Amino acid sequence: MRRVGGSSAISPALLGAILLGTTQLLWGGSFWATEVAARHTEPGMIAFLRTGIALVALVALVAVGYGRWPRGRREWAWVVATGLLMNVVFYLGFSEGVPRAGGGNGAVLANSVPLWVLLISWLVLRERATLAGIAGLLVGFAGCVVMVVPQLGGTGDTGELVLGCLLCLAAALGWGIGTLMLARLLSKEPEIDMLGFTTAQFAVGVPIIAIVAFAVDGAAGTNWGSEQLWGPIVFLSLGGSAIATVCFFAALRYTSPTTASSWLFLGPVIGVLIEIARGNTPDAIVGVGMALAILGVALVNLAPRLAAARGPTPATADEPA
Repeated sequence: MRRVGGSSAISPALLGAILLGTTQLLWGGSFWATEVAARHTEPGMIAFLRTGIALVALVALVAVGYGRWPRGRREWAWVVATGLLMNVVFYLGFSEGVPRAGGGNGAVLANSVPLWVLLISWLVLRERATLAGIAGLLVGFAGCVVMVVPQLGGTGDTGELVLGCLLCLAAALGWGIGTLMLARLLSKEPEIDMLGFTTAQFAVGVPIIAIVAFAVDGAAGTNWGSEQLWGPIVFLSLGGSAIATVCFFAALRYTSPTTASSWLFLGPVIGVLIEIARGNTPDAIVGVGMALAILGVALVNLAPRLAAARGPTPATADEPA
C-alpha cells in the first residue's frame, strides 16, 4: 500500500485525524445501512455478506499490487490472532448481540471499546493515563449513553437480553484487545503493509463467520432478490468494513490506541446527523449527548499536548507506544 513519505507536508497528528475522521463517517453511516439491511435478512447473514464482499474487494486490490500479503509465520500469527478478535468476535458479537440486547443497550456496550482499551493499557501494559485523557473518555462515553437513553431497557426476554449484552460486550473487548495488539505490532514493525494485513484478517475471519451465519440464521430468512438489501450491504462491505477498517488500522501508525479508539464515540453522532438529514429529528437530550461525545473526543486528542505543556512525563496511554 502506498504510504506518505517522511517529507510529507501533512503532520502525523493531522494525517491520523483524517484517517480516523474517514473511519467514523463510514461507521456512522453503517447504523442506517444495517437498519435497512436487517429488514431483508438475518443479523448473522449481514455479518457474513459485509465481510465476504469486503474480502473480495480487498483481495482484488492486493492482486493488482496495491498491497502485499503478510510474510513469515510470525506475521501470520498476528494476522490470525487479531483476525479472530476483530472479525469473528467483533462482527458476530455485534450483529447477533444488538437484536437481542436492544439498540440502546447494544450501542452503549459497543461504544465501551475506548474504556476497555484504557483499562487494559493501564492494568496489563502498565501505561499511565493523563487526567485529561481519562476525563475525555468518561465524558465521551457518557455522551453515547445520553444519546441512546430513550432506547435503554430490556427486550422482554431476560435470557435473550443477557445473551445479547454478553455478545455486545465480547464484540467491544474483541475490537479493543485487537487494537492494542495491532498498535504494539506496528510499534515494533512499522513497515507492515496494512492493506495486505487487513485482507489476510478478513481471509481468516470470513469462513468462520460464514459457518456460524448459516448454522445460526440460515439462508431462508434472506430476501436475496431485494434491491433494498444489496445497496446497504455494498455500503457496509466496501465502506464500513473494507475502507473504514484499513483507515483505522493505518491511523494506529500516527496515534495511540486510546486516542484512536476515542473516535468511536463519534460514530453515533454521525448516525444521528444522518437521521436528522432524513427528517427524523431526535429529542433534545440526544443533542446533549452528541455535544458530550464530541467534547470527550476533543479532550482525549488534546491530552498529549496538555501533558507535553507541563513538561516531560513517563509514557502514558494517550501517547503512542
